[in-house]
Amino acid sequence: MKPQDLSPEQKYYLGHRGLIETCFDQLKNLCDMDHSRHRSVKNFLVNLFSALIAYTLMDTFPQIPTYVFKLGKGESLNIVLI
Repeated sequence: MKPQDLSPEQKYYLGHRGLIETCFDQLKNLCDMDHSRHRSVKNFLVNLFSALIAYTLMDTFPQIPTYVFKLGKGESLNIVLI
């Protein structure tokens, strides 16, 4: 692979890759969202939405700290991703 120029935001999220992988792991193992062959699209969507609802109802889950854009001398802009 050739080395790629990453933006500061991409470098920031690459540093938090472990948290993102933890979220995926919790969705797959705790919320029973696994890759299986569904017989209909409706069955797939029901399985997907039920896992996402179960994930949002959990007591605690990993959170990535807010990325702060650097503008210049002592100025910063907080971007909150929802």
